Amino acid sequence: MPPLITVAIPADNRPEELSALLDAVQAQEGVRFDVLVVEDASPRQAEIRAVVEGTAARRSDLRIRFVTNERHLGFDGHLRRIFDLSEGELTLLMGDDDLLRPGTLGRVGQVIDSQPNLGVGLRPYESVDYATDQRIELFRYFHEDRHFPAGARTMRTFFRRCVSIAGFTIQTGSAPRTPTLDSRYTQ
Repeated sequence: MPPLITVAIPADNRPEELSALLDAVQAQEGVRFDVLVVEDASPRQAEIRAVVEGTAARRSDLRIRFVTNERHLGFDGHLRRIFDLSEGELTLLMGDDDLLRPGTLGRVGQVIDSQPNLGVGLRPYESVDYATDQRIELFRYFHEDRHFPAGARTMRTFFRRCVSIAGFTIQTGSAPRTPTLDSRYTQ
């Protein structure tokens, strides 16, 4: 059975931070998910591979895939590749230097179940002092919960306005069909 959520991580030169994220992801429960790490041809590729393989060896019941881009694709190309490789109904993007709080994927699964036509889901995120585990600042996209229907208009809107990818959850099938670049800015 395919996963409901693919936790997709565009990795680039941060194996130490990636290790902490993978530890946080593998502790998640409450929803069918897999993990996809796509490395963007960075100089620390071998270290990133070792982190992913080490995590996969410790958690054989969790499907963790590692893919390396043959050449550096940059932000847009890297995200496009991730959506092409994602197998979940939804793709939850996590920066390789971000973390998931315990129970996050279970809560995302509950929202997905309650919103069958969900196109994009955004979660608040926070900056935390890792030494003290104290919140520095909480960031919200909107003041209240909002749900955005599946479809090209929603995808285009959020692709063009995305600043942070942590927890950005997108209906996987809609993403590859939606152009992210405005034709006025391409040559």
